[in-house]
Amino acid sequence: GMGGMPGMGGMPGMSGMPGMGGMNLLTLPSGTQVKIIDLVSAAQYNEQTARIVNFDFETQRYIVQLDNGNNSIKVQPQNFVQTGIRVEITGLKQPLSSNQGIVKGFNSSKQRFQILCDDKEILIKQSNVIIPKSTIVRVDGLQNASQYNGQYARILNYDPEIGRYLAQFQGGSQIKIKPDNIFL
Repeated sequence: GMGGMPGMGGMPGMSGMPGMGGMNLLTLPSGTQVKIIDLVSAAQYNEQTARIVNFDFETQRYIVQLDNGNNSIKVQPQNFVQTGIRVEITGLKQPLSSNQGIVKGFNSSKQRFQILCDDKEILIKQSNVIIPKSTIVRVDGLQNASQYNGQYARILNYDPEIGRYLAQFQGGSQIKIKPDNIFL
């Protein structure tokens, strides 16, 4: 009867594994509007708008349907940005007439969001954009909690006092994150 026990000892460790396998990771819902960015081998798709179809766990890529035509392609999360999200703009040296804007893209080389505001598109630093709560965001560039890099989390709130988002990951863990580590 005791022979089976050592095998049982391994089970609790295994119960934590599916989380790492990604099956229950937070993913963007189907229908989310995105813009393709920074593709190298299929650069012809860059700056095209698309909608998420679903997430392919095997390849860890999103299947997206391009808006112009019937093509669907697989892209890594860092190769698109969610668009159409209404954000608050804050802390600019020269305030705009409106403190609201709509995300139209992301300029990776300048690390700035492309925001439509007052009928023109402008580039604004991540730290000057407040993403609304409940938005699902991609987290990257964390030093002290690097296990979360590349994962998606849901924004719970933004604390202007400390300039951090409180974000919740699948599984319930919550951490405070600088705007520079938050990507759409």
